[in-house]
Amino acid sequence: MNSGRNVFQRILGSLALLTIVALVFYLFFQIYKLLYLLSPVFLLIAVILYPKVILHHLKVIQRTFQASLFGGLLTLGLQVIALPMVAIGLIFKAWAYRKFGNLQEEANQAQENQYSQYEEVGGMNVETPNKTEMRRKESEKLLSTYDDLFE
Repeated sequence: MNSGRNVFQRILGSLALLTIVALVFYLFFQIYKLLYLLSPVFLLIAVILYPKVILHHLKVIQRTFQASLFGGLLTLGLQVIALPMVAIGLIFKAWAYRKFGNLQEEANQAQENQYSQYEEVGGMNVETPNKTEMRRKESEKLLSTYDDLFE
């Protein structure tokens, strides 16, 4: 497969591509470093919004350690490496609990306060359908099959 370019042009194109990819990775690394430095601020914002989110997250990590030491260490390592994403995720989770969690608690309280009154009715006679009516319905079911359409 010849693209109509000589060896020098192909090498130059490959180097340009590698340079662009390297610059993109460098840019992402610099953004990641900045976010890593801002992670304590993100965690503080999550604590301010809804403190129980951080406690719940720590309990999840603790349960992972209780289930498996290797899994707990792996989880903890991933939490440290991905701290900016975890912190931003905890902010969103805290915001959601603050915004929608209260509505759910209010709805649950409203449901608890709204019991409907009922009265037990004893000795109620339930009529059973006649056997002839049951046979008639069964025969109608048998007659309403579509088997005769395929003959």
